[in-house]
Amino acid sequence: MRCPSCGYGESKVVDSRPADDGASIRRRRECLECGNRFTTYERLGDNPLVIIKSDNSSEAFSRDKLFRGILIACAKRPITPEQISDIIDNIERDFQENDHISLIIHYDPILTGDDAVGTAREWVKELVRSISPELSIHDFRMVQGPSHTNLIFDTVVPHNFPLSDAALRKRIQSLVETHDAGETKYYAVVTIDHSYAAIPGACKTDGKE
Repeated sequence: MRCPSCGYGESKVVDSRPADDGASIRRRRECLECGNRFTTYERLGDNPLVIIKSDNSSEAFSRDKLFRGILIACAKRPITPEQISDIIDNIERDFQENDHISLIIHYDPILTGDDAVGTAREWVKELVRSISPELSIHDFRMVQGPSHTNLIFDTVVPHNFPLSDAALRKRIQSLVETHDAGETKYYAVVTIDHSYAAIPGACKTDGKE
C-alpha cells in the first residue's frame, strides 16, 4: 500500500477494527519512510454471477433481462408478471441459501392501498415493536406471488440501539417468516433507517436549538 504523502510502498498496521457493521476492516497504517499515518479499508471483492450462454459467450446476471426473457417466452401463455417475478424470487433465494450468492435486482409489481396491505402492515408493526417499543416502520409495500409474498419496508432505529443493523434485520426477517398466517408464506425485505433526532446537539445550528 503506497503512502499517499510520499509514495513509499511499505507501511505497518498500527490499529485494526471492524467497520460497516462487520462488512469491512478499517486499518490505520504508518509509512515506514516518512512516518505519515493514513487509513485503509479491507473489503471482500465483488464476485458477480456470470452466465455462460449457448454460444460460449458470457455476461453478468441481470434480473431485468431474465424477466424480459421469461415474459417473451411466455407471451402466449396464461402467466402473469406477478408469477414471473415469483419464479425469479425463488431462483434468487435458491442461490442465496445453497450457494451464498445474492442476486437481488428488484423488478417487482407492488400492491398498495388495499385491505391485505393494511392488515399485513399492522401485524408487521406489532412484530417489530415486540423487539423494542422504540422501533417503528414506514414505506410499507407488499409484493404477492403464487408461492410467497414479499413484505418490503423500512425500520426506523433510534440512536445507540443495542442491536447491530445486521442482527436486527435478521431478527425481523425470522419473526416475519415464522408468523402464523395460514397458508401464506411471507418474506421480509428490510431497510434499516437510523433516526438521529435523539442525539444531543443533532438539531443545533450556530449554538441554537
